[in-house]
Amino acid sequence: MTESDASSVHEAHSDDLREKTLQPVDRGIPNSQAARTFGVNCSSVKRDAATRPEGRTLAPRKHPSSNLSSTRGPRILLEADVEDRPSIHP
Repeated sequence: MTESDASSVHEAHSDDLREKTLQPVDRGIPNSQAARTFGVNCSSVKRDAATRPEGRTLAPRKHPSSNLSSTRGPRILLEADVEDRPSIHP
């Protein structure tokens, strides 16, 4: 894998790396410089810096679309409706 290939791969940063990127920010170093130093996106440093005072963990969160169970509810209701009233469903 070339360096350009590696930069296009989106991987979650470890908790340890997230903490390390925030140490310079705590000392007054700009987010952009801390991001360059550790090779992460400036937006990641900004988000992590904002998340920490809120008391939330710095661990990566699960992507909302990865929760497919939200589509099960309407499907179950539709199937029950088809069973209850088969004459109105083709």
